[in-house]
Amino acid sequence: MVPARQIHHFANLSRGILCPCPKPRMHVIRILSTRCKQHQWAQLVHDAGPELLFTLALGHIAIVHDVSERNRETRAMWQGLSWLRYACWRSWNTTPPPKEVGRGDQVLNEYWEKEWDKLPRTTRHWLRYFKQFHKDGTGLYLRSCWSRGGGRLSIDNALSTFLGKGEE
Repeated sequence: MVPARQIHHFANLSRGILCPCPKPRMHVIRILSTRCKQHQWAQLVHDAGPELLFTLALGHIAIVHDVSERNRETRAMWQGLSWLRYACWRSWNTTPPPKEVGRGDQVLNEYWEKEWDKLPRTTRHWLRYFKQFHKDGTGLYLRSCWSRGGGRLSIDNALSTFLGKGEE
């Protein structure tokens, strides 16, 4: 029997705690924008932590809260979460990863595949550990609370992307 999909909220330290979106129970993670800027993808996977990876492997919804000083999605969210989705999919599934789109609607899959090929064996092994909890082909429900279509923070819009009713 497959358990019902649960919604888990994660605050990206440190500014994610300031997110105005309502959040019933909050877990914490640390995805650094600096890791993205410096292309430290292996370290970013480890920084995400076992709680987030386990949540994703089980097929649950993970919404990450983070805020920027500007009215836009942080790099940790638009690039870091994209990388985590790609790396987890690549490690846990036999089918090609879904299209990952970055800022400016740039498709990132080709870039992510090159970065995947450079990942150290220890990082791939760390990701593969969670494969035992993942059903092949199950989606990876990892999103920021930021709504790309409207440029605002919204839990409802983040959730609607998983339910097929909202903006992607």
